[in-house]
Amino acid sequence: MLEVTFQNKIEDIQAFAEYMAKETDEGKRIGREINRSRQFRSITIMLILGLLVWNVLDNFLAGAVIALFGSLLGEALFHLMTNLDPSHFYAKKAYLDQEKYITSKDKKIFELPRKVLVSKDYIEISSSISLRRCNWVCIEKIAITSNFIYAHTGGCPTLQIPKRDFPSEQAFKEFGEKIVKYQQDFEAENKDFSST
Repeated sequence: MLEVTFQNKIEDIQAFAEYMAKETDEGKRIGREINRSRQFRSITIMLILGLLVWNVLDNFLAGAVIALFGSLLGEALFHLMTNLDPSHFYAKKAYLDQEKYITSKDKKIFELPRKVLVSKDYIEISSSISLRRCNWVCIEKIAITSNFIYAHTGGCPTLQIPKRDFPSEQAFKEFGEKIVKYQQDFEAENKDFSST
């Protein structure tokens, strides 16, 4: 049985947003969809502007040049402003925008100290106000980043364990490796419940 006590901080939401945008299929999909929508709006606006120029100047070429170069310049500038990755920018922004809906009560609950017990059969998360036990069948993925361990249920992390609450880097790595092994062992023994 593995055990760790940890406490999330509200700043961990930044790390969560970065992780979801960069490392998960869901985050990448959200970023692509938002970026496509933005591109469609941008191109539509430039086409309308080009049509207005064509109509006012009675010059098709001027309108086409305005529409084409306006769209290209706008996209180039936007890519530069988003470090050449607008999809990642929008996905991260979408996750961070959710923070404005977090109430002060939600923040207090998020920042409560929690204990995680991990066995070959389940993960149990407890705090002063709740107790949750997830059998491995509910865990879709365990992800380890440089500063957090994430446990996914239903495609979204429900557990975010910070490295800062481990006594050492080695303890963090060993804990992460062990729970990944528990998940892999469960999937190997229970092919009907495998997430792959």
